[in-house]
Amino acid sequence: MRQGGETTITKRLFDKVRRLAVTMGRIPNVLKGSRAGYLSKADMWVLAGGLSLITAVLLSPEGGLLPLRMYQPGDIAVEDVKAARDLTVLDPVASERKKLEAERSVPSVYDHDIAAAAQTERRVSTAFASMREIYEGKTDLAKAASGGVGKAFPGLRPALIKNKEEEFQKILQIELSRRTLKALEAEKFSIDLEELLKNLLSSALTDPIIFSKELVQQEKGITIRKTQGEGYGPEDTVWGMEGILTVQEAREKILQKAREELSPLSPKLREALSGIAEKLVHPTLTFNKSETEARKNTAREKAEPVFMTVKKGEMIIREGEKVNEGTLLKLEALEKVRLGRGGFSQYLG
Repeated sequence: MRQGGETTITKRLFDKVRRLAVTMGRIPNVLKGSRAGYLSKADMWVLAGGLSLITAVLLSPEGGLLPLRMYQPGDIAVEDVKAARDLTVLDPVASERKKLEAERSVPSVYDHDIAAAAQTERRVSTAFASMREIYEGKTDLAKAASGGVGKAFPGLRPALIKNKEEEFQKILQIELSRRTLKALEAEKFSIDLEELLKNLLSSALTDPIIFSKELVQQEKGITIRKTQGEGYGPEDTVWGMEGILTVQEAREKILQKAREELSPLSPKLREALSGIAEKLVHPTLTFNKSETEARKNTAREKAEPVFMTVKKGEMIIREGEKVNEGTLLKLEALEKVRLGRGGFSQYLG
C-alpha cells in the first residue's frame, strides 16, 4: 500500500485548514504574520479543537484524509483496520466459481435425426425399383436388351445391369461386393427382398444411434433434441445411456434379427441382406457444439455475482496478520467508500 508522501500530505492539510480558518476569521492575527503577539482564550480553544480534529482524522485508517496503506498478497499488516461502516464487496473468485458451476450444469445438446430411418427406407425403395426396371422391361434400353437388339448385341444386357448396379450403390450411398450383388440379381431385386431389408433396418434405425458412448458417458446428462430437416421438435434430458445405441450395437441388433427372421432364406441371401443393412447403419445422434456453447454462455451470463458483507466495526485485518486476496478486496472497498464520502466530511456529519 502507499506509505510515502504522508508528511507532505499532512503539511498541505495543515496549510488548507489554516487558510480556511483565516477566511472564516477564527485564527488570530498572529497566525497571519501580524504584530499581535497573543491569543485570546477563545482563539486558543478554537485552535486546540481544530488541531484535535485534524489529529483524529489523520490517525484514522478507516476514514481519514490520508490514504490507507495498500498491501500486496502475502504482506504483513502494520496496523489494525476496522470497517467504518457496512460494506458490500464483490467477490470475483466466488463469482467466477458460480459462473463455472452454472456452465457445467448445462447438459450438452445432441440432435437426433428422427427422419433418418424414413430417408434410408426411401433410398432402399428407390434403389431396388431402379434395378427391377431391367427385369420388368420398363425402360426403352431394358426393352431393347430383352428383345431383338439384345440378341444382336449379347453384351448389351450385362452392360446395362452393370450400369444399373453402379446406380444402385450410388443411391444407397454404399459399396457392395460382387457376391452380394449376384445374390440379389438371382432374385431380380424383388419387392420381397426390399421389404425384408427395410424390416431389418427398422429394428435399429428407430433408436438414437451414436458413434461412441465414451464421451457421452462422461456427461452427467445430455439433452436430446429431435430434428427433422431444418426444424426442431421436442427435447428431453436423459441421465443415462438407456435407449441409445452405438453404431456397433445397432449392427449387432440387425444381425440378431436377421438370424431370427431370415432363416428361411438361403445363406447367400441372408448374408447379402444383413450385410447391406449393416452398411446402411449410421449415427443419428450427433453432438451440437454451437447450441451447447450458446446455452452454456447464457447460463454463465445469468449467474448472479457473489458479494461479501462487512459490518460496521468489523475487524478487516489485525496488525501482524498476513494479507490475502479477500482482505485486499475489503480494504480496496473501504478505500473507495472513504474517498467517496470525502474523508474529512464524516467527522463533521
